[in-house]
Amino acid sequence: MLPNMSNIYRMKIPDSKIRPEIIVALLSNSSVLFAEPNGTVIPYDTPNDQYFSIQWGLKNGTSGKDIHATQAWDIYKGNPNNIIGIIDGGINKTHPDLQAKVIGGDDGYGWNGHGIHVAGIAAASTNNQYIGIAGVDWNAKIHAQRVDNQDDIGIYNAIIDAVDYNPNVFILNNSWGTNPLGRYSHTIKLAFVYAYKMNRVAVAAMGNDNSNETAYPAGFGQGIIAVGGTDNQDDEYDNSNTGAHIDVSAPAVNVFSTYTGNSYDYLTGTSMATPHVSGVASLLKGYNSALYNDDIEQIIRLSADDLGAPGWDEQFGTGRINARKALELLRTPYELDHLTSSGGNIVSSTWDNYQTFYGLSGYQDGTYIVQRHTVEKTVSFSKEYSTEPHVWGIGIPTIGYSKADPNFTVGFCEVAQGTVTNTNVKLRTYIYDLYIEDPYDHHLDYQGTVPTSASNVVFAYTVLGDPIPAVPANFDGSWQSSHPHLTWSANSEEDFQHYEIWKKKNGVWSLKTTTNNTYYTDTGEFKYTPGHIKTNIYYKIQAVDLADQVSGYTHDELFTVNAPEQSMQELNEYLNISISIPAKYELNQNHPNPFNPITQIRFGLPEAGFTIVKVYDIQGKLIRTLVNSNLEAGYHTYSFSGENLSSGIYIFELKSGTFHQLKRMLLLK
Repeated sequence: MLPNMSNIYRMKIPDSKIRPEIIVALLSNSSVLFAEPNGTVIPYDTPNDQYFSIQWGLKNGTSGKDIHATQAWDIYKGNPNNIIGIIDGGINKTHPDLQAKVIGGDDGYGWNGHGIHVAGIAAASTNNQYIGIAGVDWNAKIHAQRVDNQDDIGIYNAIIDAVDYNPNVFILNNSWGTNPLGRYSHTIKLAFVYAYKMNRVAVAAMGNDNSNETAYPAGFGQGIIAVGGTDNQDDEYDNSNTGAHIDVSAPAVNVFSTYTGNSYDYLTGTSMATPHVSGVASLLKGYNSALYNDDIEQIIRLSADDLGAPGWDEQFGTGRINARKALELLRTPYELDHLTSSGGNIVSSTWDNYQTFYGLSGYQDGTYIVQRHTVEKTVSFSKEYSTEPHVWGIGIPTIGYSKADPNFTVGFCEVAQGTVTNTNVKLRTYIYDLYIEDPYDHHLDYQGTVPTSASNVVFAYTVLGDPIPAVPANFDGSWQSSHPHLTWSANSEEDFQHYEIWKKKNGVWSLKTTTNNTYYTDTGEFKYTPGHIKTNIYYKIQAVDLADQVSGYTHDELFTVNAPEQSMQELNEYLNISISIPAKYELNQNHPNPFNPITQIRFGLPEAGFTIVKVYDIQGKLIRTLVNSNLEAGYHTYSFSGENLSSGIYIFELKSGTFHQLKRMLLLK
């Protein structure tokens, strides 16, 4: 039976800003069953490819146990200038789902169509009039280099040829491993070192031996994204290799893709998981072409959905990849900065006996007796972040090596564990004193220090986080010396609505109050003791304009006050202490906004009274009541958590006395 639509009305509200208020008002009437925003609909970016519905790795029904490709495609579908190098058994260049994508490279294919299947997962023609399947990257091109029936030299040449073919071959997919399992090849390693130094991303399969023995190239370390396999329930693929070198996991079981004879078929293995990661890597590089290969690897690791034991583990790495989350880390409110800092201090030195070096400028390839020096430096970020940012080293611009053996002269910078704060981090790299043994008197002859001295090392690193807005040029803060007031000034041309006073205590920032004045005294932190008052508290000022936009912060300074011993009454008079009461009702914009998952809702009451603070979703449904009681006059701050809520717009409401106001906030996960 159809519902009775005669009692459903459409209201036309020209001013979109007051629509949420009207919805809340309507819902307060008991005769109104529901009130919600009206609007249009748009199609999700679900491709029209014939077999997309069975590509569970891209969209696994409603379970969410997939790489979240459709949500990622709502953000970005890829750059047609990007090229994914398929280092494999070759590709059928006439396949209807690949022929428009394949450029250059080797002809023909072997390995029973293995490379054809891999290529389709990464970048098959997508949304192409109901033909075949969808690729993770809709727009990337494909370049094939055959390594079937090749020895190590042939494999080396294939990787080098892929890198040298075009500077836009950013991603190298390697769904293969050396034979037998665990065979290390310096020759192949040298090819991947070259690819890394040329800022390419190499993605490699963990292998299908149900073993924790290190397989290669997945185990080569720096510059490799090692990929394990999952099934459609986010469980580990039974035969997926595990180990300390795994980075992430991706769909590997019954994966449907392009195959021989212009056909399609299901295959299983970490070979199928790897091109899912290559496709996401290509999306990231297309979205932000300035990314280094280390950036792409770390973003893919950070954005993965954790599986198995909490955090990284040897089964899944950091988890099953999530394309949507990866792209969202490159969007507002996040900012990604590449930073460098020169010079460091030697904190320890170790004789490392014999170390083999390849590609040292001015030195012969060979084995040296070395003394390894650990060089560290604490660096400050170019901005402060609202929460602890993600930080990692970038190898290409770094002048300093790792302590790997053998050392292929790859730049290496790492973050000292547990040192990241909102404003700084400790970085680490290594330098080597090289010696050779004199064959006659057996003394050690010093050859030099590589790659440079401690004072000339360069630490290159990336900071990714939600920054606090920088100080505008026309806003300045200072401490008034005669009295313990924080004072500041602002350009008179700025339309500042009010100022927010923030305090950091025990490492945590919180809003102390808002004011329209240009001075402030924190009565709660001035502790009187005989002879002096002292507060080890940090303060900042944030200016908010008439459009509720944050303009900036002043300096971050330690405030210490000394005063002569006197009575508390005299001390109060000396300090000119007064409790700040707003002249009118104020409902501030929540901070941070957007938020995930916690934000602060702040308001000011000019007089005591019964106060209500509630949060609604965009449809007007009550989510939470934060306040429903009498409050004193002054400024009040309450936390709201959206931990169990979906991303979207929410409404928060303040009622006190005759005052009633609503504001919107954005939860972004």
